[in-house]
Amino acid sequence: MILNNYKKFYENIDRENIYATGSDLKVDVFYEQLTVNFIKRFLLKDKKILEIGSSKGAYQNVVLDYTGIDIVESLRKNYVKPYFVNELGQPYPFPNECFDGVFTRAVFEHIPNIDFILKEMLRVLKKDGYIFFHMAWNARSWAAEGYLVRPYSDFNWNGKLIKALLPLRENIFIRSFFIFFKRGGLIIRFILNKNNFKIHLKYKKIKPNYEIFWHSDFDACNSVDSFALMLYFKANNCKIFNYSNLLRAFFVRSGNLIIQNCNI
Repeated sequence: MILNNYKKFYENIDRENIYATGSDLKVDVFYEQLTVNFIKRFLLKDKKILEIGSSKGAYQNVVLDYTGIDIVESLRKNYVKPYFVNELGQPYPFPNECFDGVFTRAVFEHIPNIDFILKEMLRVLKKDGYIFFHMAWNARSWAAEGYLVRPYSDFNWNGKLIKALLPLRENIFIRSFFIFFKRGGLIIRFILNKNNFKIHLKYKKIKPNYEIFWHSDFDACNSVDSFALMLYFKANNCKIFNYSNLLRAFFVRSGNLIIQNCNI
């Protein structure tokens, strides 16, 4: 039932107002970072590039040889370049090591089978290929119920308590303490058993809302820390260009990741 709601939701979502990613490229910060820090930096303009979660194809002209993939057939009308529909749980319809680069924006927090898709992304990427990765890091578990925007009168006593405590839970110092504590545990586990990080991303599943839009990431089903994702990529023999060592990565708060597949 949840998976049926998932597909139906993304087929019917308002992509002009709610999911309007890249609607105006002149003021799109991600577009500038993508073209300068990724396409231009790694000489990918005439290389074969895949966008995961390509939605309406706003970025399909960043390179000459572009392919987009998403889960909705009705999006196809927006493309003049190749577009593929991927059913949940199905492998990508591409051979191994066929793309020189992959990029994705604000997608992986919404993918129920995130471990599987991460593996598929690495499978279709060429050795020494590049990834430009962006997502909503540490998505809030309370976003689905709209605690930040709904009045206290909407909730029972338990809900009122959750809403009252949100300023504390959002406090940067309190959040930093818990995040760094968790990251310390991740480092220890990484040192003791690196192979375990190669198989599974360490993240938290959260409950999405596929019925009512309250505010951004109301439909997120994953809460992922960027540091945990970097450990995942490092365990899979990848290089993180913008965070060259674990000490620097340990204190990262947000932003994009630029990754190279160093498998041989």
